[in-house]
Amino acid sequence: MPENSTPEVPDALVGQLLRMREALRRRLPYNSANFVWLAYVLAVAPSVHRVAWPLIHLNRWRVLRKRRRDNERRLAELRCRVARHGMPSGYRVTLRELSPELDRISRKMKRPGEQVVLADIDQDGFLCPRFEVLWPAVTVDKDDFIPRDRFRIAVVDCEGFVGVCKQFGDDRVAFVNELEAALDLAPSGHIPPVLAVDFNELSITFAYIDGDVVRESLAQAGALVRDRDMPRVHSRSAERRLDKQKIQSGRSKILSIMDAAAISKISDALLAIHRSGYAFGDIKYGNIIIERKTKVPYFVDCECAVPLRDFSRSTSIHLRDRDCEKLNRLLGTQLPTARRLRAIHTVPGGPIYSPFYAGAGIRLGPIWRRDVGAQRWAHTLANHLPIPKGGRILDLGANNGFNALQMLRCGAGEVVGVEIDPEAIEQGLFVKRVLEWSDNRTYRFSYIRGSFSDLQTMDIGRFDLVTALCSLYYLSPELMASTIRDVATLTDIFVMQSNDDISIRRRNSRTFVKASHQFLAELAGANGFPHVTVIGRPGLRRPLIIARTNAATNPCPSCSSAPVRPVMRRQREAILSSRGS
Repeated sequence: MPENSTPEVPDALVGQLLRMREALRRRLPYNSANFVWLAYVLAVAPSVHRVAWPLIHLNRWRVLRKRRRDNERRLAELRCRVARHGMPSGYRVTLRELSPELDRISRKMKRPGEQVVLADIDQDGFLCPRFEVLWPAVTVDKDDFIPRDRFRIAVVDCEGFVGVCKQFGDDRVAFVNELEAALDLAPSGHIPPVLAVDFNELSITFAYIDGDVVRESLAQAGALVRDRDMPRVHSRSAERRLDKQKIQSGRSKILSIMDAAAISKISDALLAIHRSGYAFGDIKYGNIIIERKTKVPYFVDCECAVPLRDFSRSTSIHLRDRDCEKLNRLLGTQLPTARRLRAIHTVPGGPIYSPFYAGAGIRLGPIWRRDVGAQRWAHTLANHLPIPKGGRILDLGANNGFNALQMLRCGAGEVVGVEIDPEAIEQGLFVKRVLEWSDNRTYRFSYIRGSFSDLQTMDIGRFDLVTALCSLYYLSPELMASTIRDVATLTDIFVMQSNDDISIRRRNSRTFVKASHQFLAELAGANGFPHVTVIGRPGLRRPLIIARTNAATNPCPSCSSAPVRPVMRRQREAILSSRGS
């Protein structure tokens, strides 16, 4: 060998070194900030959030104390609010609908601005009529009437509508809490609307819900859930034991009085209250009423409801979880909570495809991986993906929906995912529930099960953006071209993500070519998207290809084209030759 010659490195060794380098690139964090975040998520957050309950209760006590201190100011604000906006609209039932004869009697007794008391309500929700006639309801005579522990409640005729008047006596804090919550939660559609308010007598009249109280339905099915069916106790510990007995007895009969669809409606109603910014607090069988005609569930007695905006994020999650845990115990629902998510060992659909951190010390999957999930989103997609605010997005090859849900979290209005794998869809619906729990929001994300090569057969309308993130190159070149042409009829902006990593193992070596950014950019330009921009940087193995039908369409004001370091031909050939086909 000549003295000045350089020894040639075998191709197999080159391939091995390249694979090791790419493996390290995928697993190491990008920068120190990312390293600190990973250290927090992996080592600190799980322990901190498990033992943070003293701080959570301290925050809750502090906020509730402040609300009691500001009660008079809140009362004055409610006076102005009611005077300015009046009573909220919503469900109402007239006395004439329930009992025409009682309506005639009540009309004779009415005086302007006054309410006629029709019946008193006892501790178990039984009606003690003031007149001989009444609509079909669970009634009790005066001898068996059990006075309520706290506030007096009566059924009244309020300007022709049947209402429930709740009198708070001298408890101004409870009055303000319930009125504020009832007015704020009226748009949710699952709290009886307010018909009238008396600020002098401290009373609130709610619309009467003509339906079945879950507690009474269970009692008629044989469950021991009424107070009159249980012994009287005088200690808090004994009261807790009785509550557990009521729940056990009620759970044994719950499926005999309602089906899974009705139970799902109740859980959706509780989530609607949470989405409206409140934790309900007092969840029990006697506070849930199913309207007779529409079967819409209503929650009553919201004096314990608190606005989540006043609490820290950890405390608000705790308050929402407490509601969900109560409903899970009462009805057997499976609403997600931090405790349940921490206990998960396997997720639906197999191993998590896109790892992510849900908050509250909960992570799913190996979030240190740079090529999928939270890392790929944070370092590539979040900075350059042209997400239309409030727009409609189609995600081809959505897999478990993590990227689609991230687009919704960043301001998109709706995302439709096309996915052929049923297990991926199952996992995606699970990820959707987890992120909705974490963010206390409802995300408009849905799946179409099928291949995105069949877009021409799907009646899905137009979209503000279509994405194919590391998915399009699994089709043949012919199907890739036809799919891009179909996409051009659905949108003006098409974003693809390539995969220039040649260290990964593929079954077919042709996929390396189809997955390259050069191939995808040329294919988009030749099939309906003449204006193509490649977003990347040296060392980035998954650049974005932003293709547009119109040069005037600005995909992302912050995006700029950057050169992507090409893979050297000799290195590519070395990899392919060392691996074969």
